[in-house]
Amino acid sequence: MPKPKQTGWTMIDFETLGLFDDAIILQLGMCYFSNEELAQGHLNGTSELNLDSCIDRAVSFKFNVEEQIALGRKTNKSTIAWWKTQPQHVIDKVVKENPKLDISIHQIFDVLQAYHIKQGTTLKNTRLVDRRNYDISKLQHIYTVTMGKDSEQRVELPYNPYVTWEVSQMFQLFTGCRYANIKADEIQNDRFDYHDAGSDTALEAYRFITTFAGNTEM
Repeated sequence: MPKPKQTGWTMIDFETLGLFDDAIILQLGMCYFSNEELAQGHLNGTSELNLDSCIDRAVSFKFNVEEQIALGRKTNKSTIAWWKTQPQHVIDKVVKENPKLDISIHQIFDVLQAYHIKQGTTLKNTRLVDRRNYDISKLQHIYTVTMGKDSEQRVELPYNPYVTWEVSQMFQLFTGCRYANIKADEIQNDRFDYHDAGSDTALEAYRFITTFAGNTEM
């Protein structure tokens, strides 16, 4: 059977209450763009690349914290202390519990798949991109441990683990800066909230397309 064609790239980001793979997930963000959009250097429906178009493409979801505590996922004291130093509007958006909006961690792959189908592809047919392997390793832990999919047989993950990319080293290699010379704390855009997962993945998409626009060989 031929391997599925990777149709594009998905920046993925978790905001969490811990540092390790079993950390409680507060929020998931993702931003997809196709190979063709990377080659042309901007998203479809736009004439040029800008952060706003990436913010429009990105989505985020918040997850039920109490459910994750019951499932054995963990917090970390230093992470909780760090969140207390963040702007209040970001805390309200990312950390504050909202029973009407927070979804079950068991729905995480459903929302990942639904987003990609809306973009005209599937979760299996994209390259997942994160920083320091921080986010993708948590996906595997959620699936195999929290969702109880571990078995004596080889676990078939809902995404392709052989086409995952770590972006900070790519940026460092090609631009000399792990943030591609586009730093979050220098962004001046009222729609951008640093450490909101949707905003962060939009920024990574903007950096990635800016850096590799025109590339058809990756």
